[in-house]
Amino acid sequence: MVAGIAAEPAPGSRRARVRAERAERAASIERAESKQSAFEAPVADTPVWPNRAEFAASLKTETPISIHKSSKFSLFKRSRAVTAAVVIITSGVGAVAVTQSSSSAETTIPSQTQSSVPHRTIAQEVATTFTVKIDGAEKTVSSNKATLGDALADAGVVVNRSDIVSSAMSAPVVNGSTISVTRVTTANETETVKDAFATKEVDDDSLEKGTTQVETEGQDGITTNTYEVTYHDGKEVSRVLTISAVTQPRVDKVVHVGTKEPEVTEVATTTTTASSSASATSSSTSDSSSSTTTASTDSSASAAGSGVWAQLAQCESGGNPNAVSSNGLYYGLYQFTVSTWQSVGGSGLPSQASADEQTLRAQILQQRSGWGQWPACARSLGLY
Repeated sequence: MVAGIAAEPAPGSRRARVRAERAERAASIERAESKQSAFEAPVADTPVWPNRAEFAASLKTETPISIHKSSKFSLFKRSRAVTAAVVIITSGVGAVAVTQSSSSAETTIPSQTQSSVPHRTIAQEVATTFTVKIDGAEKTVSSNKATLGDALADAGVVVNRSDIVSSAMSAPVVNGSTISVTRVTTANETETVKDAFATKEVDDDSLEKGTTQVETEGQDGITTNTYEVTYHDGKEVSRVLTISAVTQPRVDKVVHVGTKEPEVTEVATTTTTASSSASATSSSTSDSSSSTTTASTDSSASAAGSGVWAQLAQCESGGNPNAVSSNGLYYGLYQFTVSTWQSVGGSGLPSQASADEQTLRAQILQQRSGWGQWPACARSLGLY
């Protein structure tokens, strides 16, 4: 070892560790000084702190620090104080004074002094004004909220979850814009639908032609439908069928129609022949001659002339074959309707036919349908 020259400490020794710590602390101080030198000019609303330039210059021209054995932690304290000073300066809060003790080479930072410079003010939020079209009216809204949903809530505008808004509720509000809100409502409505019955005719050879018989009376069906109806601002926009139920089934009417040919009964006519013989005797001669004169008289006795048919005709029409009812619907001796007259083989009007034909058609009708075709008169005559 050469006298006066410190030998390099052995790796891992205490001296080596101390030297490494000193080097690290010196590097920390150097980094702090480099940060201080990189400060930018203060912004317009940042206060300029007293002696800031002098303090930065003093950091750059600081006298190297010697570490004494008696104050081996003074370098660490100095490094910490410098770092704190840099942080305080960059934050722009308060005034800082740094003092150095010439005997111990320690840097101390006094307590923060009260600054007469006001703190940085927070930028005032600017209100946004926009127009809302809702419930048939327009409303001007001014709010400093960030989103449309918050701005509407801040203005007391109630928007339901089902309503349609022209802009997203999470979107920012554009100044001067117009927002449309469409009210959406739904309702359940019911309606009944009538299903008219049909008439089915069935041929029946047990019934005479022109006659009908109802087997089943018809009944209209009723269906109840339930719809979900959607309205936009009170106007219907959709109708969806949700339930359809038959509340009354339809029953078709069944009618039997006669196909049997009617049996025709001829009205009997009686021919009476009366013969009278007259004998004339002549007294002048023994010859007598007799001559016989035969006279025959044919008469067609109408059934209406006597008996039950005469009584029925007298009750229905007063015995007048040309009678017509006051409402113009019933004709002849037995007050036929035109349709009934035609169903028993008649043609034209019943009042235009002879009394015998009218009686014949009445007898056909009675055999087919009974005395009930003349309910009032037949009852008064005791026929049923």
